[in-house]
Amino acid sequence: MAGTATTKRIAALKRIAKLYGAVETMHSVELSRKTSSLNEAETAIKGELAAVRAANVAGRAALTAGDREEWMLTDAEGEMAGWRRGQLEGLRVEREAAREVARTVYMDSRVRTEQMKSVVANMREAVEVEDGRRSQAAADDRYLTRLRWRAEKEKRS
Repeated sequence: MAGTATTKRIAALKRIAKLYGAVETMHSVELSRKTSSLNEAETAIKGELAAVRAANVAGRAALTAGDREEWMLTDAEGEMAGWRRGQLEGLRVEREAAREVARTVYMDSRVRTEQMKSVVANMREAVEVEDGRRSQAAADDRYLTRLRWRAEKEKRS
């Protein structure tokens, strides 16, 4: 059986591994949140792009109909949508950078968690091997003791 110090060490490593797993989960949630935020910005950009296109189509229709006021209104709407799209593009770039940082942190956390799991597994395996060696040594000692005892018994007889 493994010594109490080794058993305590394995138990401590298991607790640390659980903490690493919890931190990994926390980083995963943060990455998901950053990804959702980025997707939200990209969706808003697509919406503004669609608004620019719609304003262009409406402006052409107004020009064709000879409605200068409608054309000016749609032109202004198109410019505003273009401006908002530009603002959102800056926001998208910021969010993409934040997502990449979160992704890097998550991947590092995942690697650390896997390393900790490996350390625990290796420690457990080492304890099992040592227990097997001790058990085999005890069995060998008993066999050798019986063999010597029998040899002594035969000498006396």
